[in-house]
Amino acid sequence: MLFGVHLALNEAAKYKCADKFPDINKALNVNIGYETPQDLIEHYEEIDRNELPKHPRLESQQHPIRSVSSAAGKHTGLMWQFGAGTNSATKARNIGTS
Repeated sequence: MLFGVHLALNEAAKYKCADKFPDINKALNVNIGYETPQDLIEHYEEIDRNELPKHPRLESQQHPIRSVSSAAGKHTGLMWQFGAGTNSATKARNIGTS
């Protein structure tokens, strides 16, 4: 992981695109910056080569109050520029094939 931000929020995040996609506000995990599955594979290939990403891509999560006890009654959120371990590109290619 290149960086991570962890938040304790007074209310759950509300995405701007929720007017077109209302279920987005219920999502636990949202990946930002990936337009195609190939984008994900390319990101993992960069990680496997120990390269910094050429394009900014983020993983964003929010956890509702009912599922988290570590934020003193608040919603928790996080955002990562993530990395992974060895053979991560192979793992990305195999997502959904098992």
